[in-house]
Amino acid sequence: EGVMLCKFHSGFRLQCIVGGTNMNKDIAGFKNPPDVLVATPGRLNDHLSNSGLDKLLAGLRVLIFDEADQLLDMGFRPAILEMLSKLPPKATRQCLLFSATMPADVKTIAEIAMRDQNFSFVDTVGEEQNTHQHVDQHVVVCTMQTQFAELFA
Repeated sequence: EGVMLCKFHSGFRLQCIVGGTNMNKDIAGFKNPPDVLVATPGRLNDHLSNSGLDKLLAGLRVLIFDEADQLLDMGFRPAILEMLSKLPPKATRQCLLFSATMPADVKTIAEIAMRDQNFSFVDTVGEEQNTHQHVDQHVVVCTMQTQFAELFA
């Protein structure tokens, strides 16, 4: 998705780093630092500790946590706290957290990561309803032969 977005903004360089891939390839990409870095918490911490990425990110202006609730559910809280300790201070950067739900853990991470305590939670659904109640759902039963025709009809 990030690569597709950058296609429309010439001059932006994007790099994705995730666990289970070749770290040397990641490091080679840091030689021409990206404008946008998409990373999983564990791999980002590996590079912050071992590859000199902390120096490249010294001017970090925006930090985004997407699916913050899922990151915490998967046990990444220690990795997130470690990451925050190695990145530039929160007073020098903007932090955005996106989450489908707002459990106490997400609010705690927001308090730790955000510049000041004057931040807002934006609820686009409302507490009274679940998100899935706002999404129209349809079922179409078809054969394999007509599957694509039905999908694009």
